Amino acid sequence: MYAFRTWGRFHPASVDWLAMTTGAGISGTNRGTVALTFDGSALFGGPIALNDAMPGKAFRLMPYGGPVAAVSIPLRQGHQIRRQKYWLGLGPDARTLAMSEPIEFTTTYYMGMQAGLVADSGPTPAWTGALELAILAAISGTDSAALFALATGQGARIRR
Repeated sequence: MYAFRTWGRFHPASVDWLAMTTGAGISGTNRGTVALTFDGSALFGGPIALNDAMPGKAFRLMPYGGPVAAVSIPLRQGHQIRRQKYWLGLGPDARTLAMSEPIEFTTTYYMGMQAGLVADSGPTPAWTGALELAILAAISGTDSAALFALATGQGARIRR
């Protein structure tokens, strides 16, 4: 699978407990499938300083969470996947049969939630690390699924 994504975050200056995120991308497989994707979320949370006695040098934890929605729109059908179906034969003359049928890729909608925790070492320059869990229900005209994603990352902050 191949993908190219871009994303952004909007944080209103007057509200420190809300951030809005959005993303867009294009993905494809080595079997010819190509899809356009869009997502958005509203995240609620805020920083918790762990050692307030040292102003400007406090280690901070920032828990957050909120709803997320996404859509995947197929632009090109590649090699289709196949779904196995079984017909159980219950008798001496009825054999159990395995049949497979092709599944067309259709527009898929995702709804769910994400939650995470960011740790920040405080003074500038600072180490920042994050851990996030997303749980999504995927619904399309041909199928449905539950998706679970765990992501982690780390970086550096050079100004406050």
